[in-house]
Amino acid sequence: NRKDVRVVTIRNDSLLAASWRLLGVGEEEGFNCEKEFSVYPVAGTLQPGRSEELTIGFHAIEKEVFDKTITLEWIDSQKLLPEPSSLDIKVTAEAYNIDFKFVFPGDEEANEEEEGAEQQVRGIDFGSVKVAEGGEQSFKIVNNGKYPVGYKFA
Repeated sequence: NRKDVRVVTIRNDSLLAASWRLLGVGEEEGFNCEKEFSVYPVAGTLQPGRSEELTIGFHAIEKEVFDKTITLEWIDSQKLLPEPSSLDIKVTAEAYNIDFKFVFPGDEEANEEEEGAEQQVRGIDFGSVKVAEGGEQSFKIVNNGKYPVGYKFA
């Protein structure tokens, strides 16, 4: 359920006020509908020399890779120009799972049929150890995910 935000600043460097809008940010494209993406504002007017910040939010809900394109379209507010100008903006994101498991001694021999059964506490059992004698056991941390995972023992 990680959330991330990127801010894009648009600026009107012309001598005329400009009306702008974002295309491709509707519910049918997966924006602003309580799903993964949000963007605001989606339209406005910029006076000469002024800037506006566009906020694009991403909320990782399910494991998926996203590659979307939204379009910034603008024209002078008085519509003196014949057609609006536009700029495509690529929006990419990835929602991924951290997927690792601990493999303790004896897990390799564990029966696959037990997966649906009640989960037992697993760990390392040194058994009986004579005073002043040591014992050593080991276990593995297996990363099944796409990216490296860090760990520390506390």
